[in-house]
Amino acid sequence: MILTALENARFYARVHPRIARALEYLSSMEWKEKALGSYELEKGALYVNVQQYPTISVANARWEAHQVYTDIQYIISGTERIGSGDISSFSPLTHYDFDQDVTFFAGTGNFFTVNAGMIAIFFPHDVHAPRIIAHEPMTVEKIVLKVRID
Repeated sequence: MILTALENARFYARVHPRIARALEYLSSMEWKEKALGSYELEKGALYVNVQQYPTISVANARWEAHQVYTDIQYIISGTERIGSGDISSFSPLTHYDFDQDVTFFAGTGNFFTVNAGMIAIFFPHDVHAPRIIAHEPMTVEKIVLKVRID
């Protein structure tokens, strides 16, 4: 997991060419022209999801991990807590859903407060639980880039 401010994203562009492309897209602010929804930026390899939702209690959060796509989550507005931990410390609750690229898990990890302007990058070995209330319930606007790095 990587947690940093968007202005520091350039330091992580070397991880993979598609991560560099995704971080460029975030920095370009092209996403500001998009309505809520999912958009394909590179066929089968790079998607952007524009989201808006209320934060939830930690008791209602779901731990998840992906096998194919790395998540780059960028908070546009609001604040949330996100849990994260290594997949080896969790137990699967569901079978892998190939169509949704997700497995849900039981376990616990560390929690981080993510403010507007910050990005969190979750690789396939990073189980994560987003959308959690930080200080008080609020609406969060977020960009989630799904990046295939195989």
